Amino acid sequence: MTILGARDLWRTYGIREVLCGVSLSIDEGERIGLVGRNGAGKSTLARILANAEPPDKGEVVRRTGLRVGYLEQEPTFEAGHRAIDAVLEGLAAWQAAIERHAEVSAKLSDPDTDPNGFEVLLHKQADAAATVERLGGWDLRHEALALLGHVGISDIEAKVERMSGGERRRVALARLLVARPDLAILDEPTNHLDLQTVEWLETWLAERFAGALILVTHDRYLLDRLVDRTVEVDEGQLHIYQGGWSLYLEAKAEREAQLGRIESNRQNFLRRELEWLRRQPKARSTKQKARIDRVEAARDKAGPKREVTAQIELGHVGEGRTILDAKQVAVVQMDVDPHTMT
Repeated sequence: MTILGARDLWRTYGIREVLCGVSLSIDEGERIGLVGRNGAGKSTLARILANAEPPDKGEVVRRTGLRVGYLEQEPTFEAGHRAIDAVLEGLAAWQAAIERHAEVSAKLSDPDTDPNGFEVLLHKQADAAATVERLGGWDLRHEALALLGHVGISDIEAKVERMSGGERRRVALARLLVARPDLAILDEPTNHLDLQTVEWLETWLAERFAGALILVTHDRYLLDRLVDRTVEVDEGQLHIYQGGWSLYLEAKAEREAQLGRIESNRQNFLRRELEWLRRQPKARSTKQKARIDRVEAARDKAGPKREVTAQIELGHVGEGRTILDAKQVAVVQMDVDPHTMT
C-alpha cells in the first residue's frame, strides 16, 4: 500500500533546476536509498518529501494520519531543552495519552467522583490505554534513555544548545528513533557516529524499526544491508534501481553502457547522413527534406553526460618541510543547493 506519493516535483535554485518533474512513490514498510553526487539534489528531495520545504511545482500526497520523522543535517530544538527533553519531544502524542490515562485513573480513584459517570470514565481510560499501546507501550521513557546511551549521549541533563553539532545530531537521531514514525527520512544518519554506533544503528533499523525508510547516505554498507530500492538523483531526474548499493552499481553500469551504445549509433548515423548531405545537390525533394530534418534532430540531441573524477595523489618524501606545493590551481564554482552540499 502506498503511503506517500510525489508527483511532478520541480525545484529551482537561481537558474539551476535541481529537480525537473520527478515522481516517486513509497510503500508501507519499504526501504529506499537516495544516492547521487554532491549537490545533485538528494537533500532537497528529502526535505520536500518530509514537508520541510515546498516544491516550486508538483505535489506530495500522504496517507491520512501518516507520521513522518525527519533527521535533517542541522536539527533544531526548543531553547533551554535538556537532552532528555529533546528526545521526549518525539513522544508528544504518547505523553498526552499517558497524561489522559493518569487523569482519568485519578478520577476513578477519587471517592468524590459521581458513580453515574464511571462508565464514561472507564471508556476514556480504555481509549487512553489503547493509544499508549498503539504508540509504543508504557516503557517508552526508558527506551528514550536507552537510545540516548546507544547514540553516545551520557549526560541526559546537558543543555542541547551547548552541545556540538555532532552531539545535537545524535540527540535528534534518538528523538526520531524513539518516536517510531510510519516513515523515517534520514539525511546522512551515520555522520558524527563512530563505527560501533553505526553498526548498532544498522542492526536497530534492520531488526526493530518496522516503518518505511528513506536513507540519504554515502554509506554503501548501510545501503546494501537495509534498502529495497536505490534512487539516484542525477541532472534533475530520478533513476530507480532494485536492490542496494552493489546491485545499483551493476545496473547503473549496464544503463550507461546501453546509453553509450545508443550514442555510438547516433554518431555513426550522423556521419553517414552528413556524408550524404555533402553529396546532394541544392535542389531537394520532399523526401530529402524529411531526411534532412531527421539528421538535424539527431544532431541537436544531447549525448549522455559522463562523470569525471579528479584525483590527487600525495607521495611521502622524507626530506624537507614542504608537504604540498600547488601552482596555478583553478577552482570552478558551480551552482549548488544552498542548503546542503550532499
